[in-house]
Amino acid sequence: MMSISLIPTWVKAVAIGAGLTFITYQVHQHGVESGAAAQHKVDETVRIGLVADYEKQLGKFKDQWAAELATALRDKQTLEQQANQVGAALLETRAQLVRTQQQLKQEIPHVVQADGPRWTGIGPAGLRLYAQNLGYPLASGDPGLPAANPGDAAKADQAGSAGAGLSPTDLLTHSADYGQWCQKLEQQLDAFITLHTKDAP
Repeated sequence: MMSISLIPTWVKAVAIGAGLTFITYQVHQHGVESGAAAQHKVDETVRIGLVADYEKQLGKFKDQWAAELATALRDKQTLEQQANQVGAALLETRAQLVRTQQQLKQEIPHVVQADGPRWTGIGPAGLRLYAQNLGYPLASGDPGLPAANPGDAAKADQAGSAGAGLSPTDLLTHSADYGQWCQKLEQQLDAFITLHTKDAP
């Protein structure tokens, strides 16, 4: 067996250098692996934190979206209820207007007969009915027109005959139809104003 002293110095130096290199490599490798493991641990911690933040933000967005959706749904239901109420009110108003106009139209022959042929247009009773057809309220006991006698014209031949122009029946029928249309518009406008001012601040 060869003793250590017989090994040339350069071999000893190479062996020591190789040993130190191996040890240095192992220490370095261990440091790299430890560093990689530590970096992986840091990366994993960061990833877990990012995922947690994302899930937290997502939860907030979901809650906010759900709240906004619930509010929108309540608003929609409120508007539907209001629209249904306005629709029902309009239908009732229209039905009432139709009944009123039918009653007023049934009065036309009686009013024309009550005024008689002495008027070239419509007489006091006809004027009252004309105003009622257009929706004007009449005070109780309102005569419509002051009493007049047929001889009040300056010259009798200048007055038109009762048969000229529109007959009292035609005038009153027109007022009934036109009045119904006007009152319908007024009721619709009132209903929409009520709808929009009911919830106004």
